[in-house]
Amino acid sequence: MHRFYVPNIAFPAIDPTGPDSAKRSLTLDGQLARQLKTVLRVGIGDRIGLFDGSGLEWEVQIDQVDRTEVAVRLISTVESVPEPFARVTMLLGLARP
Repeated sequence: MHRFYVPNIAFPAIDPTGPDSAKRSLTLDGQLARQLKTVLRVGIGDRIGLFDGSGLEWEVQIDQVDRTEVAVRLISTVESVPEPFARVTMLLGLARP
Protein backbone atom coordinates (compact mmCIF):
# COMPACT_ATOMS: atom_id res chain seq x y z
CA MET A 1 0.00 0.00 0.00
CA HIS A 2 1.34 3.43 -0.94
CA ARG A 3 1.57 6.09 1.80
CA PHE A 4 1.37 9.85 1.27
CA TYR A 5 2.05 12.87 3.46
CA VAL A 6 -0.89 15.28 3.51
CA PRO A 7 -0.13 18.23 5.85
CA ASN A 8 -3.65 19.65 6.27
CA ILE A 9 -5.75 16.51 6.32
CA ALA A 10 -9.36 17.09 7.36
CA PHE A 11 -10.53 13.72 8.70
CA PRO A 12 -12.19 14.15 12.10
CA ALA A 13 -11.69 11.52 14.78
CA ILE A 14 -14.77 9.46 13.94
CA ASP A 15 -15.78 5.86 13.69
CA PRO A 16 -15.20 4.93 10.02
CA THR A 17 -18.16 2.55 10.13
CA GLY A 18 -20.50 5.20 11.56
CA PRO A 19 -23.56 6.55 9.79
CA ASP A 20 -22.12 9.96 8.87
CA SER A 21 -20.54 9.14 5.52
CA ALA A 22 -20.09 12.79 4.48
CA LYS A 23 -17.40 13.25 7.13
CA ARG A 24 -15.63 10.13 5.86
CA SER A 25 -14.96 11.58 2.40
CA LEU A 26 -12.06 13.73 1.25
CA THR A 27 -11.00 15.15 -2.11
CA LEU A 28 -7.31 15.17 -3.00
CA ASP A 29 -6.15 17.59 -5.68
CA GLY A 30 -3.02 19.18 -7.07
CA GLN A 31 0.26 17.33 -7.29
CA LEU A 32 -0.92 14.40 -5.16
CA ALA A 33 -3.94 13.78 -7.39
CA ARG A 34 -1.72 13.92 -10.46
CA GLN A 35 0.71 11.42 -8.96
CA LEU A 36 -2.09 9.04 -7.98
CA LYS A 37 -3.85 9.27 -11.35
CA THR A 38 -1.02 9.54 -13.87
CA VAL A 39 2.06 8.04 -12.24
CA LEU A 40 0.63 5.29 -10.03
CA ARG A 41 -2.54 4.79 -12.10
CA VAL A 42 -4.74 4.04 -9.12
CA GLY A 43 -8.25 2.89 -9.79
CA ILE A 44 -11.54 2.86 -7.97
CA GLY A 45 -11.33 0.51 -5.01
CA ASP A 46 -7.56 0.78 -4.51
CA ARG A 47 -6.39 1.58 -0.98
CA ILE A 48 -3.71 4.06 0.04
CA GLY A 49 -2.43 5.45 3.33
CA LEU A 50 -2.49 9.14 4.24
CA PHE A 51 -0.61 10.65 7.19
CA ASP A 52 -0.15 14.16 8.54
CA GLY A 53 3.10 13.82 10.49
CA SER A 54 1.46 14.02 13.92
CA GLY A 55 1.41 10.26 14.49
CA LEU A 56 -1.93 9.41 12.93
CA GLU A 57 -2.45 7.55 9.71
CA TRP A 58 -5.62 6.90 7.74
CA GLU A 59 -6.30 4.05 5.37
CA VAL A 60 -8.54 5.31 2.57
CA GLN A 61 -10.16 3.78 -0.47
CA ILE A 62 -10.31 5.49 -3.87
CA ASP A 63 -13.94 6.28 -4.75
CA GLN A 64 -13.55 8.45 -7.84
CA VAL A 65 -10.72 9.54 -10.15
CA ASP A 66 -11.22 12.70 -12.25
CA ARG A 67 -8.87 14.82 -14.36
CA THR A 68 -7.76 17.01 -11.46
CA GLU A 69 -9.17 15.35 -8.33
CA VAL A 70 -9.21 12.02 -6.56
CA ALA A 71 -12.04 11.35 -4.10
CA VAL A 72 -11.27 9.00 -1.21
CA ARG A 73 -13.29 7.47 1.62
CA LEU A 74 -11.99 6.72 5.12
CA ILE A 75 -11.65 3.00 5.85
CA SER A 76 -9.77 3.01 9.15
CA THR A 77 -7.65 5.16 11.45
CA VAL A 78 -4.30 3.73 12.51
CA GLU A 79 -1.90 5.10 15.09
CA SER A 80 1.47 4.85 13.39
CA VAL A 81 4.47 3.50 15.24
CA PRO A 82 7.47 5.85 15.16
CA GLU A 83 10.79 4.64 13.87
CA PRO A 84 13.06 3.38 16.64
CA PHE A 85 15.85 5.74 17.61
CA ALA A 86 19.26 4.38 16.67
CA ARG A 87 22.52 6.17 17.28
CA VAL A 88 25.03 5.60 14.49
CA THR A 89 28.70 6.49 14.66
CA MET A 90 30.64 6.30 11.41
CA LEU A 91 34.42 6.25 11.19
CA LEU A 92 36.52 6.51 8.07
CA GLY A 93 40.07 5.27 7.94
CA LEU A 94 42.29 6.84 5.31
CA ALA A 95 45.35 4.97 4.10
CA ARG A 96 48.42 7.08 3.38
CA PRO A 97 50.53 6.09 0.38
